[in-house]
Amino acid sequence: MKNIIVLLLLIITLTPSFSAKKSKKKKADNFKHELSLKLNPMYDNNILRYSDKYKERYENGEDEARFHINSFDDFFIRSDFSYNASFKMKRNRTLYFDLGLSANNYANNPIKDWYKFNAGVKLQTMKFRLGFLYDVIPDYYVRHYRDFDYTDIYGYKDETFKPFEFARDKYELEGRYKIFSSTFLYASIGYLRYYHNKFFREYDSKNMEFQGKIYHRFSPSLNMIAYFRYTKSDAEAHDEVSEIFPVADDADASYDNERFNIGFTYKLPKKILKDAKANLTYQFRRSVFSSERPISDDPYHPGRTDIIHYLSFDFSKAVFRNFRTGLTFDYYTRQSGSESGLNDEAIKEEKEFSQYRVGLNFEYLIKL
Repeated sequence: MKNIIVLLLLIITLTPSFSAKKSKKKKADNFKHELSLKLNPMYDNNILRYSDKYKERYENGEDEARFHINSFDDFFIRSDFSYNASFKMKRNRTLYFDLGLSANNYANNPIKDWYKFNAGVKLQTMKFRLGFLYDVIPDYYVRHYRDFDYTDIYGYKDETFKPFEFARDKYELEGRYKIFSSTFLYASIGYLRYYHNKFFREYDSKNMEFQGKIYHRFSPSLNMIAYFRYTKSDAEAHDEVSEIFPVADDADASYDNERFNIGFTYKLPKKILKDAKANLTYQFRRSVFSSERPISDDPYHPGRTDIIHYLSFDFSKAVFRNFRTGLTFDYYTRQSGSESGLNDEAIKEEKEFSQYRVGLNFEYLIKL
């Protein structure tokens, strides 16, 4: 984050200044900035995305050391704070700066709270825009799992359950090209690093992402965004420096992922409802794991394929100037299995889940 702030300050410093003879109004027109606050109070029916197997165990009071939550479902508030600025330069160039903070805070399960920080800088010309983006998640709790390094010592006892947590940072270079006044093409490449806690270092990974996206405005009231993203994830697959494949006996969570996303935004006619819009998004994800470890060492990755379907809908209406409110709903489902009959059933029981979240959305924009 410090590097991003330094970069922004450098760019501002090096940007050609305007003549002192120009009026203050002209300078104000060239520099614009705004603050945005979004709040989404939501209900989540499956906060840790447990399969039916673990829902039943939780409800029956089994494996108590596994469940470090106070309830299976929960209410939470998703908060997004962002600062956006633009600075018009000579020769029809515009410089954009973005800073943001996202927070997810749970009412009954603070162990699940998590945050994300992001920053970006973009240079816009008449047809082309190039941007550098960065975001970081300092700490994210997934759930408690058994650490098999401990089961080898203690057996299947309560003390073998350890928290699975990670930190993640992402660097992304994005380009946008204006084909027509209503159509834009995007292309980006991203590099991600995942750092897990001391119990699950074999899951540390380096990921590369490649994405192509199109935005098209069909009419003043209807637009579409669609993208395809490919991710290649290379996991460490060992938790000790001395271990290398094929000697290591840890899980190998390396995978290839394909993601297709399409979304539509529709502004309702004023005769029906003034200043109202609806968003509908569908996403398909497919992950294929590449582990070649024996199932005895890595029961949940060899031969495994995950299919995720995601559907999201939200509706919002302007209540007064710069303030909107409405409803939000999203739904996830993951189908998992293996091409091997040896671990197919175990993967289904462990990894398949469904989840829905429903709530309100509030958005307030402050133009400075």
